[in-house]
Amino acid sequence: MLKITSPKEMAKIDAFYSNEVGIDGQILMENASFGVVNAISNIEKVNLCTAKILIVCGVGNNGGDGLCVQRLLKMRGTDSIAIIIGSESSLSRSVDRNLSINRKLGLDVTVIDDDKALCTFFEKNSFELIIDAIFGTGLNRIVDGIYKTAVELINEQSAYRLAIDIASGIDGDTGRTLGCCVNADETVAIQFIKRGHLLFPGREYTGKLDVAPICPQSGIADSDFAERMLEHGDIAKLLPQRKQNSNKGSYGKVLIIAGAKGMGGAALMCARSAYAVGCGLVKVICHRDTVQYFSTLPEAMISAFDELDEALDAVKKGIEWANTVAIGPGLGTDCSAIAKLLQTVLSSRKTAVIDADALNALSVNRKLLSLLHPNAILTPHPAEMSRICGCDTAQILNSPLYIAQSFSAINRCTLLLKGATSIIASHDGGITYNTSGNSGLSKGGSGDTLTGIIASLAAQGLNPYDSASLGAYLLGLSCESATKALGERLVSNSMLEHFLNKQE
Repeated sequence: MLKITSPKEMAKIDAFYSNEVGIDGQILMENASFGVVNAISNIEKVNLCTAKILIVCGVGNNGGDGLCVQRLLKMRGTDSIAIIIGSESSLSRSVDRNLSINRKLGLDVTVIDDDKALCTFFEKNSFELIIDAIFGTGLNRIVDGIYKTAVELINEQSAYRLAIDIASGIDGDTGRTLGCCVNADETVAIQFIKRGHLLFPGREYTGKLDVAPICPQSGIADSDFAERMLEHGDIAKLLPQRKQNSNKGSYGKVLIIAGAKGMGGAALMCARSAYAVGCGLVKVICHRDTVQYFSTLPEAMISAFDELDEALDAVKKGIEWANTVAIGPGLGTDCSAIAKLLQTVLSSRKTAVIDADALNALSVNRKLLSLLHPNAILTPHPAEMSRICGCDTAQILNSPLYIAQSFSAINRCTLLLKGATSIIASHDGGITYNTSGNSGLSKGGSGDTLTGIIASLAAQGLNPYDSASLGAYLLGLSCESATKALGERLVSNSMLEHFLNKQE
């Protein structure tokens, strides 16, 4: 499980290493640079024996990292050119110290504080690898002046671009671009991944993401981190154990309220994925005309209605039977009838996954927000979230982390805000970022499949937050597996279910 930090939290961690552990800042910088050089040595497109390498440094600590990298490259027999952007009088202590060391060692370092001189330098030279060490994760102002010129010149080069800690110009806290930013092919995060690496548009400019450790993490408790990202090894840790001496009742019962007339596919995909992830029993309440879809899933129990208003009694009985309820996929546009069913589901206080048309009913009947509780899991995409919050979709896309954190805390629920980077927010402050998957999920049915996965995990005993986090990860991982076999355009939801069964 990867720990994710904000720039402020990383500054506290650096201070802890220096002040409490007693590690000199120069040693931490050297350790970071070892990780960067190791990443450089693994770049397939760059031959370190012959490549012309440029390290572009700023006047702050990120620039000090760059100068350390220059020195370590030389120790491995690789020459490089380093330039420092800014005046020599404004160098931080770390940059000044490392500049002095590198000059005494005879390394090629030049300080450039003039736009014209910087442009001339790039006109006269070409490079195969450019290492960006201008700004770190603490940048919180618009990139302008000579620094804007440097970023633009770096991006114009055909060289492979590697950023130290974060691509210069990305806000490490929000992922926003601060006027302009380096378009990195690869980024080596120092010690921990930062929010800005994962949130868009920063993720677009991060490229391949590596992590360079600077110190053992044993001195920092896991409880100090509220934000995380799952890895493949976490699947086995989170998935409920299967026992030899068990039966269908041992792995949970899922009730799915979905599938209005003409939309039976949504209910079927939800049910199939619930079974694929391992729950014992699935009962579906759907329109009578959609029952035919379930001829391919005979193990599912079906309760049919002719009109949604008539389904209330079946829903009440189903809730009593189930461990977990999923409501919304393909349920139609009768928000009034859906709201009555949703009110019944939420009032039961059972774990409930609320998706699609149930989310739309919630946005129309906002009084239902007061019924949300810690066992409720909402799975909106940005447009659905904008309707629930009563704001523009652009606002959701601009501040997804803040929106997710605020909503889950105020309404005491788990929120999975879907996107290329999905954000799962727990009511008690936990945040999971999910980046698994690809554009193969950009088709109808992916959300229905996700709802079934989450409901199944919850029915098997996972808490709502872990169910949503692992569910998002498994869906994305299955898509990646399917993509290898089919390509992104050919991925189908039935193939996702096939690869879900193969995950360990």
